[in-house]
Amino acid sequence: MKLPVLNLLAGLGLTLACSSCGSFFQKDVVPPAGTMTAVDNEAQQLYQQGEEAIARGKDRTARKAFQEIIKDHPLSAVAAPSYMRLGELYENHKEPLDAFESYSDLSTKYPNSDLYSEALRRQERLAFAAVDGDLKNNFLGLKSRMSASRCAKMLETVASNAPETDTAAKARFRIGELFENREETQKARQAFVKVIDQHPYSQYAPEAQFRIGDLLMKDATGGNQDRSNLNAARDAFTDYLQRYPNGKRAKEARQKIGLLRGEDVGRSFEIAEFYRKKKQNSSAIFYYREVLKAKGNNPYRQQAIDALTALGAKP
Repeated sequence: MKLPVLNLLAGLGLTLACSSCGSFFQKDVVPPAGTMTAVDNEAQQLYQQGEEAIARGKDRTARKAFQEIIKDHPLSAVAAPSYMRLGELYENHKEPLDAFESYSDLSTKYPNSDLYSEALRRQERLAFAAVDGDLKNNFLGLKSRMSASRCAKMLETVASNAPETDTAAKARFRIGELFENREETQKARQAFVKVIDQHPYSQYAPEAQFRIGDLLMKDATGGNQDRSNLNAARDAFTDYLQRYPNGKRAKEARQKIGLLRGEDVGRSFEIAEFYRKKKQNSSAIFYYREVLKAKGNNPYRQQAIDALTALGAKP
């Protein structure tokens, strides 16, 4: 009568063991390199073949060896070095995007590897080269211009891999510059806002704050002449002065606030004139009085007073 009990316990043990194995061998989970030493010998032989192929100038053969290690022996001690060697081979053959992916895979899958820091440095170098190449219409020999979104993705990967470092702030600031260069002002502003939100004490935060105001000002005085953009630009420069009163752009911020006030007054006067010509006097009077509220140098002040007097309204 003890046998069924033993069988039941054995079955439960097997079930628990299998469930444990299932979690261990999930597709995207990579245990520490060298955990399964049974595959190490074959992986080591493949790695040696790859090294020998490089020495003979047979880079294609070397790639295949390293790719086989990555595919079939991801738990071996030479898996992380294989990603590094692949990245180097891609770089040597002017394939920087594939090189970046190899270094990124290494840092993501093997964060405890001795090669982790070097992989991050190489990702950073390639990502910043991509942006510099974009500005010059050339990225390490690529014949066609990379998309802004592809460059931005590379930079965001760098930032995500080292989120608390100055490198992350620099990467996100460069995303803003990238979109600003391509005149995608909304995406540029979003990137600069991210710098301020996530890296408020970095050396890039003050310039990011100023760029937000500058982009809003260009929108307000350019094709998107929305009064809200004037207000938002003025607020952005005011925020700059409050946060960085001694910042190197403080003088420029004050000058731009002055210009924006002039733009705001001019816009109010234009609106008042529009309503006056349409005989909508109550609206015209409202905007003429808005002109008079402006402080400092106001070139429209006397014209607004004359217009209000002509409409029989008190200035």
